[in-house]
Amino acid sequence: MDNSTWFENLKQISLKHNFVDNKTYKANPEMYAGSVSDTSKFVRIAIAGSENSPELYSIMKILGVEECKNRINSLIKSL
Repeated sequence: MDNSTWFENLKQISLKHNFVDNKTYKANPEMYAGSVSDTSKFVRIAIAGSENSPELYSIMKILGVEECKNRINSLIKSL
């Protein structure tokens, strides 16, 4: 899948877990778990180990599916 399809999937997963677009979240933060930006940040920390990194989709392509899953699962276990 390409970058835009990947991000669209991330947004759909976010919505299922009560994370919404930034505008909606800022209008009523008490109604939501967070914004899609927060979801992206969680994934970025799991994959890259930092809130700041190069473009996440490219990093994930280089690492491959299994390594990305391992890193995400490792972060989940540490919570």
